Amino acid sequence: MEPVQPDTENQKLLRDFKLPSFAIFFIKQRVDRITIDDPQYVELITACYGFLVGYVRENLTNQGQLYEDLDSIMRDSDKY
Repeated sequence: MEPVQPDTENQKLLRDFKLPSFAIFFIKQRVDRITIDDPQYVELITACYGFLVGYVRENLTNQGQLYEDLDSIMRDSDKY
């Protein structure tokens, strides 16, 4: 996956549509081991992490918004 470049205007628009909440929802969901090894599930979680990286990069407001969910994000971020 290529690095996501920040765009302040797009970051604000995404925040207004509450899209980061959906990414966090999928990351927090814990399913059975069979699903976790499913390539489509791994692709979904990887896309969520990629989205969140671009969403918070160089944007202190967005970083603060996701601060409460940092434990969930960091729990398996090295895997994805």
